Amino acid sequence: MYYLIYMSTASRPMTYDGLSDLLSDARLHNERSGITGMLLYQQDTFMQMLEGEEEDVRSLYAKLVHDKRHKGLHI
Repeated sequence: MYYLIYMSTASRPMTYDGLSDLLSDARLHNERSGITGMLLYQQDTFMQMLEGEEEDVRSLYAKLVHDKRHKGLHI
């Protein structure tokens, strides 16, 4: 089991509906990829832990780096 934790800043404040949509999409994709973890959001800051097979987690993180909903990712 491989895990990765990162923090980032929201590009703009997230609404409740925006966060709900984000979580729904992430859960669907992550289940297919065998990835689990958690996502925290407070005061325009995300913290996420991803866990699964190393290749799958690294591949997902590489996609997250380009996600326009956040910036300044730090592992």
